[in-house]
Amino acid sequence: MELFAAGDTARATELAKRALAIAVANAPTVIKGSGGTSTWTTNPALPLIDVARSSFHAGLLDQLVSAATALSDLSSRAEALSGIAAAVHAAGEKSRSVDIWREALKAARIHSRWKVLGTLDDDAPLLYDVDAGETLWCISEALREIEGWWAAQVT
Repeated sequence: MELFAAGDTARATELAKRALAIAVANAPTVIKGSGGTSTWTTNPALPLIDVARSSFHAGLLDQLVSAATALSDLSSRAEALSGIAAAVHAAGEKSRSVDIWREALKAARIHSRWKVLGTLDDDAPLLYDVDAGETLWCISEALREIEGWWAAQVT
């Protein structure tokens, strides 16, 4: 990131390419064990999130998103895409960050309700910036209504 700021784009791009290649090569795979358990030593999303900003500045965002989308574990996929969306948003690319966030939400939705809520929580600043909080407010209202469905069943 500092190399980009200093104007050494060629060197920064080369380092970003190497970092992305290393992140993709070293991202551990999730192994499903018996009884639905998963084991890994590191969250496979973390190496991809770590190189998100440099990959964005180096023009490697499509490759990074492809690597995140290829993660077989839906929880890790959602987390990676959510982290990448946050980094892209922080870099000032709002429309692209929303597109990536939508992909994160798709993976989260398939995984679990709690992963959806975590994805919403993680990227609340991004959602706020879409339209000064209107989208976030609508999501909040929808969640309140949905929560009422379960509360009504309990009583």
